[in-house]
Amino acid sequence: VSRIVGTRTKEVVNDCLKLLEKKDWPELPVDLDPPVGDFAIICFPASKILNKEPGRIAVELARELGKLDTVDSASSEKGYCNI
Repeated sequence: VSRIVGTRTKEVVNDCLKLLEKKDWPELPVDLDPPVGDFAIICFPASKILNKEPGRIAVELARELGKLDTVDSASSEKGYCNI
């Protein structure tokens, strides 16, 4: 079961990273053991590049990721996009 879950997580992370690339955003670090969700995308590094607050980036990213078939739910909290 853990191998299946690990494979599924990798698929979802890859889909998320593809979305970042499609939006022409920088690749962002992924926390695989966050306090909320299965994993989190850390939005702080993109703040200067995109000239946006990390919280705003996380909200926008959560909205986009929530539309993907592979993502059950996505939310934002304090500069993190939780999946």
